[in-house]
Amino acid sequence: MKIELNSREYECWHEAGHALVCMTLGGSVEFIEFVDDPACQGKARTRCEVTLNIRKHVACGGFAAEYYLYKSGRLEATEKQFVSTALVNAFLDKQSFFGGNFEQVDGCWPAQMDIQFRDFAICTVAPIVAGNAVALEKIAKVLNENGRIDKVKINQILSGT
Repeated sequence: MKIELNSREYECWHEAGHALVCMTLGGSVEFIEFVDDPACQGKARTRCEVTLNIRKHVACGGFAAEYYLYKSGRLEATEKQFVSTALVNAFLDKQSFFGGNFEQVDGCWPAQMDIQFRDFAICTVAPIVAGNAVALEKIAKVLNENGRIDKVKINQILSGT
């Protein structure tokens, strides 16, 4: 069964990507959860502690997870639909990646910044995600089932226990 763009399951994979990349590169994840607060940006969040050295990698983790879904044929979307949706979903992630909000009057980011973010995610971060696809899927599944996953459970999944 294919995953639909912007479905809850799709969002779980996105957040799991952030957590997986963070933990794989030596950061710490406190939790991942769905947010039921209209004042909060985004529907879900991953609370990570990162160093400057891995900040950009972790910021691209969600996009890289979405890219993995697309490239592995598990996503119900054309390439154009995927790229458009993934870059919109990465709005807050791009702020973390670049260290600020560069949204233009038209609501879009400068194309060169989108390309830089996308290329870093695909060339540098996606291999981390693909190499840990089993753990990524397990984290996404637990998040989808429970709406929240804590550090202990994430560590159990990553250690295979």
